[in-house]
Amino acid sequence: MGVPKFKTKLTAKDLKVGTAASSNSPYITGAGYCSPDSSFLGSSECANVGNFNGGRSLAVNDHKYRFPYFISPDDATKGPDALAAAYTNCAKNSLCIFITIPEPEGRKDLTVNYKFKTTIRTSAAAEKELKPSEYTESLAREISNVNGGTNALVSVEQVGSDRFWHKLIDGTPIIRYNDGQVLHDCSRRGLCDFETGKCKCFDGYSGYKCQEKSVLGY
Repeated sequence: MGVPKFKTKLTAKDLKVGTAASSNSPYITGAGYCSPDSSFLGSSECANVGNFNGGRSLAVNDHKYRFPYFISPDDATKGPDALAAAYTNCAKNSLCIFITIPEPEGRKDLTVNYKFKTTIRTSAAAEKELKPSEYTESLAREISNVNGGTNALVSVEQVGSDRFWHKLIDGTPIIRYNDGQVLHDCSRRGLCDFETGKCKCFDGYSGYKCQEKSVLGY
């Protein structure tokens, strides 16, 4: 999806919802302004417009595959580097990969084993700029490690609790009714025939669940 132009548009600015549309706050609908798959992205001040918001894949069109929303609607963070880190939940100069684990109930641990070879650049002359024509490349020996290991370059953490619900990203929440309340057979005012599911109400009560009073004295 689109993201704000952090370097050119958000210097000394923030993404707070409801701020005035002025030179200091161009994103009047907050951080979610660049995220929805909408036609207005073409005229917005967002990056990646036209590249990721019109595809046919599930990763583009289905809400549950979209990029998480990590910045609060009232976040007052300013500056391109700080805003980018808050918006993407990824530190500067880092490579961050977000993985959604299906059926996340219970305990699930993710382990990453990785291997890499460092690129060694050797200067062919006494030049300090190290332009491509001024050095040769070679690879160091392969190094393998695991997240959390000694001198590991990779870390794994759970970030689901850091995200924020946003209607434009996640859709409209489904209303859940109070289904956790304790229910009593026949409202405690009768006996239930579990063969038929009908209540035989005590004197003074009536109704399919004995919910009505028929005698005022009771």
